[in-house]
Amino acid sequence: MPGVEAALGRDRKGEKLPRTVDVDLLLFGEEVLEGPYLVVPHPGVERAFNLRGLADLDAGLHIPGRGTVGELLAHVSLEGVAEHGGEL
Repeated sequence: MPGVEAALGRDRKGEKLPRTVDVDLLLFGEEVLEGPYLVVPHPGVERAFNLRGLADLDAGLHIPGRGTVGELLAHVSLEGVAEHGGEL
């Protein structure tokens, strides 16, 4: 994905800093992959902003080895997570 991010104008400023764009593969069905360049489910899939976005799609979505998006979302703070409000 670095090529996609670069084409969209991503400016790498450092870890945990605001980004122009960031593309991550969170899930791939029920697949669990652990390779040198790809880990699925993504290690950050349980972050509040990821869970909130996934819940908009399907709160019943199962994350392998972790539970459903809705179950996980019930245990995280959404403080600081802004809702976009636009249509897809």
